[in-house]
Amino acid sequence: MKNQLKGFITGVLVTLLLVGSVGTAMATVGTKAANLEYSNIKVTLDGMPVNLVDVNGNPVEPFIISGTTYLPVRAIAGAFGLEVDWDGATQTVLLKHPSTMDPIPEPTQNPVPSMQPIRGHDPYMTVYVSNRSDTIHSISDCSGMRNYREMKLYEAGAKGYNYCNDCW
Repeated sequence: MKNQLKGFITGVLVTLLLVGSVGTAMATVGTKAANLEYSNIKVTLDGMPVNLVDVNGNPVEPFIISGTTYLPVRAIAGAFGLEVDWDGATQTVLLKHPSTMDPIPEPTQNPVPSMQPIRGHDPYMTVYVSNRSDTIHSISDCSGMRNYREMKLYEAGAKGYNYCNDCW
């Protein structure tokens, strides 16, 4: 009887030890010490450098932990033209495509009556400005561009955006 009680207690302790170990292994919340490797990592998107900044415009730098490179989600999402939000209650980063962009109103009258053609084009023609590089394109799918905003040529030129070398 004494041996059976000893075996039972040993079994209970082993079970508790295993359950405690599994519970700890499955936990995803907590603090973990890690060695971060910063080595001036650069990010490009379609060959163009991506300026990695936080929500306040401060530079942020990717880092490496145990051979895995970690990138700042807000900066990367911004390069793809995505909106970023944080749900603290569920500890979730929310990425979404912009639902609507403010439409640019059509001018009711010519704002600059003596406006001349720009690069031989009508200043009121619709152009496509890349969300990632503020480059003016004459066609919406130039170089596989997916994220852009439409505006009039005179507006894009007035903002000082550069013209795409491929489609102009």
